[in-house]
Amino acid sequence: MAYPNYNKHFEHDVVLPRDAIMEYVLKWTELHCKHPWAWGHEDGKGYFSFTCEKEAMVWTIRWWEDVCRQQLK
Repeated sequence: MAYPNYNKHFEHDVVLPRDAIMEYVLKWTELHCKHPWAWGHEDGKGYFSFTCEKEAMVWTIRWWEDVCRQQLK
């Protein structure tokens, strides 16, 4: 599946501690975020970017711990 808005930035960025972005996170984001969002890689780190501040906060609460845990493996 192709996800839109690769390597774009909007108003609210969430920078990840590593460059890998898991497909299940992209699927969840596509299903739950109703406003435009983007994702990509920059300077060796992955990121998600949102137009809606509330969706950026919900995404961070849902995924930040999971993403950090994956880095420790």
